[in-house]
Amino acid sequence: MLPLYEKLEALCKDNKINITQMCKEAEVSRSVLSDYKAGRSKSISMDNIGKLANHFNVPIDFLMGHSQFTLWEQMNKDRKKFLMQSGISEEKLKYIWGFDLPDTASISLQAFISFISNVVKDLHIDTEGNFIITLKEEWLQKEKPALPQEDEQEMTFDDFTYAFYGEAKELTEENKRKLLEMAKFFKMQQEKEKEGNK
Repeated sequence: MLPLYEKLEALCKDNKINITQMCKEAEVSRSVLSDYKAGRSKSISMDNIGKLANHFNVPIDFLMGHSQFTLWEQMNKDRKKFLMQSGISEEKLKYIWGFDLPDTASISLQAFISFISNVVKDLHIDTEGNFIITLKEEWLQKEKPALPQEDEQEMTFDDFTYAFYGEAKELTEENKRKLLEMAKFFKMQQEKEKEGNK
């Protein structure tokens, strides 16, 4: 079967819907996929691929097998090995992404796709079958956090920080510094309020 169609079927299965329901919800004619699957058409328009990607909230690159998704079948087949060789610690995989390595089958397809899209810059497989993964710059920095100053408590990468990550990653360094100062200010205020309530 065609890789694009297989990916759509897998996404449908993950979301407990069928191809017909997906087409209706994504506003893509069912005949477009029927013709593609049967070989009556050799491709699906980028407009329709965009609608399908948006419907499942996955990157177009995933559906097309481009960029970091060129080795999708191998990554998905051996998720545990891929995640172990990603360079992201097991603790962060579990805490940030909710991935439990002994049970990678429980990871939803969309969560796994999101991880690859957001974390992986490039990858290939060496002659021994190992994943050689290059992380995106922002994740390299997260894996090697700066040591806290003596008068600062160590800040952890919690769920709120991760949710804020997408909003803050394109800020200038000065604005990031201001944002950090604001967070410290609010933390000090909170501690003062706790002491006042004692």
